[in-house]
Amino acid sequence: MYVAGAVRSAGQPDLTWEIGEETMKSFFATWKNLSPHPGGPLPSPQPGYAGCFLRYSSEVEFFMYDGMVTLMTPTQSESRIDQDRKLERLILSFAPPNLPPS
Repeated sequence: MYVAGAVRSAGQPDLTWEIGEETMKSFFATWKNLSPHPGGPLPSPQPGYAGCFLRYSSEVEFFMYDGMVTLMTPTQSESRIDQDRKLERLILSFAPPNLPPS
């Protein structure tokens, strides 16, 4: 199962929803074409919407915020530039209607 979610700050629980197989294929195809990000992580998000994530196992997660996508596993972390926020917008397009705007 693929689980996506929106991270909210200020102690609010994250919103989560499921993502289908076809969306995952599109996600991975786009990820493969993104350029590596040479710097460190972005500054912490402002209060409210704090990014979104995609998990496809208990140990693999992508985090998306403000034009950067970071793949995190127990053994690595890799960030890539998504200037147009294609992956973030793709994941959020399947969010439930009660998601606050980003």
